[in-house]
Amino acid sequence: MNAIVLMSFCLGNIIGPETFQDKDAPQYIPAKMTIVIILSFGIIFTVLLDWLYIRENRKRDREEPQDLPPDFEFLDLTDKENRNFRYVL
Repeated sequence: MNAIVLMSFCLGNIIGPETFQDKDAPQYIPAKMTIVIILSFGIIFTVLLDWLYIRENRKRDREEPQDLPPDFEFLDLTDKENRNFRYVL
């Protein structure tokens, strides 16, 4: 996930300045619209992810707790494998 965030950041730094064209000066309306649209998508995806985490936490709360050994931290279980895991909101 860190690699995806880093690649997205780098891609944004490459493409971002290209949206500010000299012909659009001084208000740069297309560039500002691009920024608003990208930020809107980011907000939508954040709310969607939050909703998915809430739904998954509620689903896991209705299940019986998974029986894990005392040293389960060393089993390297993912969030999908460890059904006792709850997403932090």
